[in-house]
Amino acid sequence: MFTCGAPSALKSQSNVKITNGFDPQWKADYFRLNGTSPAMTGTASAMMDNILGNVFCAKIIEHSRTVACGLCVEERGYAGLYDIIVDPAFRGRGFGYALCGSLMAAAAAKGTKSFYLSVVANNAPAIALYHKLGFKHRYNYFYMKKELT
Repeated sequence: MFTCGAPSALKSQSNVKITNGFDPQWKADYFRLNGTSPAMTGTASAMMDNILGNVFCAKIIEHSRTVACGLCVEERGYAGLYDIIVDPAFRGRGFGYALCGSLMAAAAAKGTKSFYLSVVANNAPAIALYHKLGFKHRYNYFYMKKELT
């Protein structure tokens, strides 16, 4: 888990389109970039629609195609960054930084004072991005699974 108090990257970028809440096209772009199977999109969409708090969705379009997207959920002065995804062919161009900075700026305009996110421990490029944005490592956690036989 990473947290960030007052990020220096808190700035909207002109190439980032932000909407309040989910729209069908953002979801379709997210599912495509994330590799969500068609069988799971209905369930995933319903889960998104049940998120409480202010939801900000961001995307970057290059050559008429969404190449990056992510979301931020703001509630009671805190905001979490989720599902920051950049098409592999477009990585290394600063799109992740632009998405996160723009999402944080949108949440800050609603009163957010602190940001958090989680990232897979072996995702070195994402961890480097989040450090660049001013996030600090706070703690580790793990998932457990039980198979019923």
